[in-house]
Amino acid sequence: MVELESPPVDISDSIKKSKEHVSGKESLRIALLYFSTVYIPLSFKDIKEIAQKLIENPSIINDITSTIIAQDGRCVANVPGISSDGEDAALNHQIQTNFRINTFFAAEGHILPALYKLHDEYSVTLPILISLCECSVLVPKGRENLTAYALWLGFNRDFGNAIHLLCPQFENMIRVELKRVGAHTRPITNNHIEHEICLSSLMDLPECKEVFGEDLVFEIKSIFTDPLGSNLRNDVAHGLLDDSSSSSIQR
Repeated sequence: MVELESPPVDISDSIKKSKEHVSGKESLRIALLYFSTVYIPLSFKDIKEIAQKLIENPSIINDITSTIIAQDGRCVANVPGISSDGEDAALNHQIQTNFRINTFFAAEGHILPALYKLHDEYSVTLPILISLCECSVLVPKGRENLTAYALWLGFNRDFGNAIHLLCPQFENMIRVELKRVGAHTRPITNNHIEHEICLSSLMDLPECKEVFGEDLVFEIKSIFTDPLGSNLRNDVAHGLLDDSSSSSIQR
């Protein structure tokens, strides 16, 4: 077996700029506002263009069928090679690969350094986060405490518990926003029974791009519902995350 190594990537400049981005603000509220803009992700269009160029380059790898294995050993997806009329699947696979790489560097080079800097300069308390959630147009009424507590866990680096609490609350936020524009999130069966559809089905509703835009829809799918992505909603809902994976930087 031949081991291939890529040269290390220097992210020290990104770390320095991210710390400076949130440092020295007149209040925690202002610092948190800056923290929310510490990293601006690439657009879906840009990520897709990069992926398209990669799969267009002649490579034996692009002709090989790939099997996607979950952390517990399950096969969660098969990606056919381009020569097997699997160009769309291969493109989506490359898009998700690019997105995972980008989110890894976003966390390591921007989000976590800024988070640690916030801890150095401010005290992120639960009451402050509750008050911010009460002012938020995204957090539904009656869920301010749950959402704020999940955020507080995250700010205190308890990412595993934060994910398990925040993930279902986030799904409800999506559902509420879609209902606001008249989307049908509760189909009625022949027996006149209504049930709420899951996040992956919500993201396929035609109103999604109208409400959230193409870039955010792509990010939500990649993080929460795409089997080739993090598929976080599925892993949380079915208890598939353990102590290690729930605090992994990929999550």
